[in-house]
Amino acid sequence: MKRSFKQSEKTSQIDLMAEQIFIRICVTAQHGFDAAHHVKRSYELAKAFYQNIEVVKASSEIKAVDKDKKPLATAEAVTELGAGYHAVYVGDGNQREKVAADVVSLCGDRATVLPRVEDVGTALAAMDCLVSASPSEGGPLSVMEAWLAGCPVVSTCVGVIPELEAKHGSLVSLIPFDPSPLELAAAVRDAIADRDRVERARRLAWNTFSASRMTLDYEALIRGNHVNQS
Repeated sequence: MKRSFKQSEKTSQIDLMAEQIFIRICVTAQHGFDAAHHVKRSYELAKAFYQNIEVVKASSEIKAVDKDKKPLATAEAVTELGAGYHAVYVGDGNQREKVAADVVSLCGDRATVLPRVEDVGTALAAMDCLVSASPSEGGPLSVMEAWLAGCPVVSTCVGVIPELEAKHGSLVSLIPFDPSPLELAAAVRDAIADRDRVERARRLAWNTFSASRMTLDYEALIRGNHVNQS
């Protein structure tokens, strides 16, 4: 049976979560960001999480919802992890409705599916962990965005991840291709617990993949004097 908050307790929980979200955004945002906008977004995200559920941890899937990317891995992890964990999906895609139905069938009321957002960093800053179980990726961009937001990551060894880890050490909690729910759950726990890894990935992403850094790199590449910072 699902317990419900008293209104005062629920409001207090929303205020606390919104404050924590905003603090994390302040730590990771670029100079000159719109504070009023992020205060509003922090409260919107906190209210969405507490609208119908009581949550402690949130594992997320933030990207175009595509079954080829194995989005159900997040729901499988939450199902294995049990009470206190909640699956949050943010995004659109031509398979969104089917995936959403499958997620609800796995997690019941411990899942929330939200529409696509423009300020993905704000959403990621609210999450406790990003799960990316895709068997193939070019970047993956969603992982880099999570690093910039200071969000722990569970991921397959795809794209630039093996190359970056060879140079900089562990950046994600790795999972095998086609992981079991038990392996996913263990990886989520590991990702959330290792704050040193999160900070290492955040610094790397900020120094290498931020918009300002990549603009400078592209400019240098065009001028013919590019130096790889990664």
